[in-house]
Order: sequence, then C-alpha cells, then structure tokens
Amino acid sequence: MSNSKVFVMTGGGTNLVSAIARRLALTVEEDLHIYAVCFPRNNEDSEELHAPETTKRANCTVIITPVFITLSNEENDAMKFKEYLLEAHGDQCIDTLMTCDNYPSSTEAGSYDASQAIEKNYFLNANFISNFLGLMKYNGRVILLANQQKRAQKLSVDKKNIYPKCNSSAQVNELLTSELETALQSKAASDTMYPIHCAGLVALARILSASYEKDPRNLFFASCDPEFPTASTQLPCDKYRSNNIEIAVKTPVYLATEDMDVLMCNNGGFFTRMSPDFWEGG
Repeated sequence: MSNSKVFVMTGGGTNLVSAIARRLALTVEEDLHIYAVCFPRNNEDSEELHAPETTKRANCTVIITPVFITLSNEENDAMKFKEYLLEAHGDQCIDTLMTCDNYPSSTEAGSYDASQAIEKNYFLNANFISNFLGLMKYNGRVILLANQQKRAQKLSVDKKNIYPKCNSSAQVNELLTSELETALQSKAASDTMYPIHCAGLVALARILSASYEKDPRNLFFASCDPEFPTASTQLPCDKYRSNNIEIAVKTPVYLATEDMDVLMCNNGGFFTRMSPDFWEGG
C-alpha cells in the first residue's frame, strides 16, 4: 500500500479516535493506511492495545495499525516510527495528521502541578506535530482534536480574549501556567483545567497556520471540538454534552475529507458541527 493515503492519528486507544478511524475506512474511496498512535506510560501498558485491522472493500483496502510511543521513551519511539513511515511510504507521505488531547487521567486538585499538566497535553501535541510536519504531503491537513473547546471559548472571553491573541508557544505556555496554577488551587479544578488545555490547542492551530502560511505544500491547520465526553475526563459539564459517537465523528471526518479549497478559507480556525466557529475577539 505504498501509494495509499496515510493518516496518522494520536489517541488510538480511545473510543472516539477508534470510531473516527472506522468512519474514515468507510468514507475514503482510496487505499488508506491509518496509524493509530497511543502513548502508554511504559511497554507493559501497550500490551492491552489491539492488533492491526484490515478492511477490504470493492475498490480499496483500509489498514488500521496501532503504534506505541511510550512516554518513558518518547523521543526514540517517535524517531523509529518516523523512520518506518519513510521506508514504507516515502518522503512527504502523510495526508492527514490528527492529534487528540492527552489530558492527565486524574483531575483532582493537587494531583499535578501546572508544568506537568501542560507537558502532558499542550507540549506533547506540539512536539509530536513538529516531529512529523516534514512528512506532510501537498495539501496535507493537521487537525487538533480536543473536547470542551466551546467551554474554552467562554473561559477565554472571560479572560478578555487572551488565548486567541497568543502568537507563540512561549506566550501560550506562560498563560496556561498561570491559569492552571489558579485552577489547581481551586475546588473546581476538575471542571476548569480541561477547558484551559483546550484553549491552548486552539492557539496552537492558529500559531502553526501562521508559521506555515508560505510553505509551498499548502498545509491546512485546524482545531476541532467533536462535542463528545470522554470517559477519562468525567467532568461535571459533560452531562450537558452528547454521548452519541456517530455525531462526534462527523466534524473530524469532515476536516479530513472536505475539499481543501473550502477548508483553506478558515485555515488556523476551530470547527464544531462541521463548520468553522469563531471566538469573540479572536
């Protein structure tokens, strides 16, 4: 399948990303290889993850392959995966790179300090994307997937629209640290920390789109809120959100398959319900 479309998706162990991969397998009309990347803490954790799946259709074949990048050996595992992609598919082989938030499994105040929480989400996503941007094809798509972005929008408005105005990762880091330190000291930490992370990912999509604006590959960047609660977060505000996985996959699949001329009009933006959404003051 060296000539197949190549999708790389983090969060491979989650129900949401698994559902997105299966929907793509039914939607894309070409040979497709999806690499579902998981970030277990160590090698023992990766033993619980699934084997590759192959789906043969009348006109194409879809392979979904799990990839393990252990947090304890992240740099070396990412490099091995990159070398594998180059050997299997050649240079500039990735059509779509989709990252899923990696929020800490515990949201209790005091469980993480701000720097640890940021490292496990914002910079884990930023570093992973930067490692693989060189392999993106012409008209490649980079999609940052995180729930609670609509709540993050309101949080940002409450803070005088500060996140939409971030122009660098250093600024995002400074602002996230301040917000998270406050949240970690609050009794409401479990209901506020996650949207703070998502605000950072929205800023990251915009920063990347600006940084690669003149790249000849015509890359598209977007953040996306599928509006689906994940079991690992268990936030009080999740009770107001849909638990329909079929609805949740629509926006990520739309961003991965819609015509690029349509999408590029909103490069760097964030999307929900298959349409661009805009932050007040952004």
